Amino acid sequence: MTRRISRDSHGAIGSPPGGGIVVRGASQNNLAGFDVAIGFETLTVISGVSGSGKSSLAFDTLYAEGQRRYVETFSPYVRQFLARLPRPEAERITDIPAGVAIQPSGGIRGSRSTVGTLTAINDYLKLLFSRAAEPFCPKCGIPVRPESTRDVLDVLERVEGTVLIIAPVPLAGFDEPEIILNALRAQGFARFLRNREVVSLEELSPSDTAGEFLPLVVDRLVRSAGRGRKIESIESAFRLGRDVMEVLLPDGTRKTFRRRAQCEKCGFPLPAPNPGLFSFNSPLGACPACKGFGRVIDIDPRLVVPDPALSIKKGAVKPFATARGRRWKSRLLEFCRSNGIPLDVPYRELPEEAKRLIIEGGPGFGGVRGFFRKLERKKYKMHVRVFLARFRGYETCPECGGGRLRPEGRAWKLRGKTLPEIWDLPVGEAAELFRPLRDDPDP
Repeated sequence: MTRRISRDSHGAIGSPPGGGIVVRGASQNNLAGFDVAIGFETLTVISGVSGSGKSSLAFDTLYAEGQRRYVETFSPYVRQFLARLPRPEAERITDIPAGVAIQPSGGIRGSRSTVGTLTAINDYLKLLFSRAAEPFCPKCGIPVRPESTRDVLDVLERVEGTVLIIAPVPLAGFDEPEIILNALRAQGFARFLRNREVVSLEELSPSDTAGEFLPLVVDRLVRSAGRGRKIESIESAFRLGRDVMEVLLPDGTRKTFRRRAQCEKCGFPLPAPNPGLFSFNSPLGACPACKGFGRVIDIDPRLVVPDPALSIKKGAVKPFATARGRRWKSRLLEFCRSNGIPLDVPYRELPEEAKRLIIEGGPGFGGVRGFFRKLERKKYKMHVRVFLARFRGYETCPECGGGRLRPEGRAWKLRGKTLPEIWDLPVGEAAELFRPLRDDPDP
């Protein structure tokens, strides 16, 4: 929309309707006697070709004058601590308020930067996963659900008869279990469980403390017991058992509750979810193998065998065709003869297992990888580093599969997908994935 600028009889620019900023004769940088009026409570866009003076008007004239006048309202003592911009070159600037300027910036880019990190979308994803994702064991793939005091209460409310609250007190790592026992006695605990039999701590024998845990009886509860007492006993058991407790039911069944996320099948523990666990820029979440880059420097098979049409005898393995690898080529030929790998067949026609043995090695031969491992010991020499670089490249991290996160971070899923899988989704598919969550207060 174009606004008509009013001028007086001398051609000078006038104030806009409703009041506003008036700049007359702005000559900052490449501005040449520029006049402009900007109304209050409006959105004004400054556009033009490169070099036309957009930044000179917005930052070096308007913002500089607003900031300068604002600083002048302080006392001389305060002004000495504030940075001040120089007075802009202009004949007159009226009715300008204090301003806030957001300088244009390309952002801080690093080798780990992605579209998600530069746009801060990944910050929201990390927070969302720490609040709404569900854990799955990275080894077994089964759901892992941390249990709470409420879960234990639900069991107690459905059981008739006397229930024992058990705390498996850890004994491993203590040379003198008597120290722990004295501390338990001082807190008022007097009984433990021995083969489903309640026994006094005074009857404790060395065999009872030989294991990793001591099943301490925290309380005996019946269904009619007060809710407050039940909660206090459960919390005490969780505290003594380091977030693990047991309930001995009247029928002799022992049910275990884990307040931390831990796989029931293999015991794999998962840390509490927090944004750092889902960040490849954080030591808490980055894959330890690739340090959060998703790729590692490794042997590039395409550089090791640049011409698959050559046979082993004709020098298909290029590192062994050099003077440095001549002795290893003789060992390779002997290894191939011993393992029935043809020497006169083009490399591309060899079975995959034969190619794997050539690269990884076998009995009596370290393979191409063993050759490079030996050279690694001398990489303090410049010519060795140059030689190694000729046959290396960036490969997908074998530990995280390019997901950048450690196993604990990849174990959490939201709507059936891990965070690395969401990163790989096209924008349209990601939008459809999150659409049901928009109006769901408890996703």
